[in-house]
Amino acid sequence: MRILAAVHLVLNVPDERFDELAVKCEEVCVGFLSHQGAVVTLTEFLELTARDDFIDQAKALVERVEHELGVDVLGFDYDLVNTTEIAHRTGRSRQNVHQYIEGSLGPGGFPPPFGLAGGVRVWDWARVHQWLRRHGLTTESSVHPPLYYLEQLNGWAHERAGQQNSLPEATSAGTCASRDLTAHEPLTHRIGGEVR
Repeated sequence: MRILAAVHLVLNVPDERFDELAVKCEEVCVGFLSHQGAVVTLTEFLELTARDDFIDQAKALVERVEHELGVDVLGFDYDLVNTTEIAHRTGRSRQNVHQYIEGSLGPGGFPPPFGLAGGVRVWDWARVHQWLRRHGLTTESSVHPPLYYLEQLNGWAHERAGQQNSLPEATSAGTCASRDLTAHEPLTHRIGGEVR
């Protein structure tokens, strides 16, 4: 059985090339291109089986995107979200999301925030999405890679670019702290050990 894993690549795209790239992306990409301010993101979906290695597939995606679209991939977006973004992605009100977070609604055990960005709490979308799926609160079937996978991939991306000593700042809402990347847990384990 196959699963779809969402990957958000941060691209180096001059403003004047965005429209051209969007058209080209429709021809060769599975996902979609978006930009927020100066940050251009390509969201793609990797088709994986339980035996597929997400890290290797994501690296191959970077090389394919750079070759086929003629752009540089700067790294992987950490996909950190605040309560407003969680509400938007789930089709719920911010009040409803706050109730889940505080435990006054739903099954309890909402994931703890990843940290603060500009005084606002942010969460790892992969953990929030996993919690929603586990409790039957979403029908979205794709999985989202955990932060430690993205940290490993960003380290690799920066080594490729000759910038070995730093991880990029997160392009969502905050920055990512260093973690032990030696434990390589299968992506499918992050959704409860099942391939859906």
